[in-house]
Amino acid sequence: MIRSVILSQFDVVEGPKIMHAVPNITPGDIRYFEFVPRLLDIMDKQDRCFMNSNGDIFSLNYYFEMKCSGVRGNKILAMISVVIQAITPKEREKISSFLSTQEPNLESIVASIKEDPDYNEKCLFHPSNEVKLVKQLHGVHRQFFVESNFMKQLDHERGMICVMGPKLFNPREEIERYQAMLMNDGRSLKSKLVLKAVSEFEYIHFYCLDRDNQLETCERVDCPVCRTFALESDATIYVFNNSRFDFNTDIDDFMDFIRNIGRVSALPILVLEVQEHHVDSSQASSIKEGEMKFREAFESIQAELKNHPMQFVQSDYGDESGFVEGIAWLLKQLI
Repeated sequence: MIRSVILSQFDVVEGPKIMHAVPNITPGDIRYFEFVPRLLDIMDKQDRCFMNSNGDIFSLNYYFEMKCSGVRGNKILAMISVVIQAITPKEREKISSFLSTQEPNLESIVASIKEDPDYNEKCLFHPSNEVKLVKQLHGVHRQFFVESNFMKQLDHERGMICVMGPKLFNPREEIERYQAMLMNDGRSLKSKLVLKAVSEFEYIHFYCLDRDNQLETCERVDCPVCRTFALESDATIYVFNNSRFDFNTDIDDFMDFIRNIGRVSALPILVLEVQEHHVDSSQASSIKEGEMKFREAFESIQAELKNHPMQFVQSDYGDESGFVEGIAWLLKQLI
């Protein structure tokens, strides 16, 4: 389910475009949001709040204008949107009802933006305001999707596994590779049962792009986006490959992810390290040191979140046995 806060601008040269989004929009997801800034094309010259739907995507939008010297007309045309995807007909009804009750909140948010001296002294979208503005959008996401108990209002039934991983790495590909190995060689009853269970999982593949930018806009342990994923999941799997893992910066991200999840509920957490042994000898020693550092970090976060069931499993790249053991442990926690 998509849940996003978007800030758009009508650019006199380029036309309507998305300026900022929380969470940051991946190239694969941009198709879901392209219609949002186009709503600026139909706006008149008056601030107003309105709802819109496009297929299964619903949005609550607030169009507004702000003074800005140095641009044509000495003003900017902007719009803040809260965007939610409905998966079922029942959700369409509930999302529409939820958004209709949030108009006063969005109006208050826009009022605070228009009254902010930093945004008035320079244009709202001036580079010096970017970090502050994106952090404010994180606050909007928190208000709408965490503090409002959005998922409870939706009567959402959890039944998904949140699969996370480090940047530039697709953890789902690793799980699907192990699935393929099990399908080709269903050796034991345990393997067959794990394969059946994994085929029933619904995955949320998530990595926050804010961690990749240079603006330091990520809220890290207070990130509302990470928290909403935890709220709708039954468990979390964190997957990484030892030959492509930065045992310095990626460990910090891992710790933040797990701490954030720990603040929501006691979800079982499986940490799966995919071990590649066919690496250069120059890499081998640094990987071994990094693995020791990661294990120390894992034991530290495990002690910190002692009420959370957590398991760290190492699995060879060409051997599914470690993966089977890890998923079997996770299933025991869920049953």
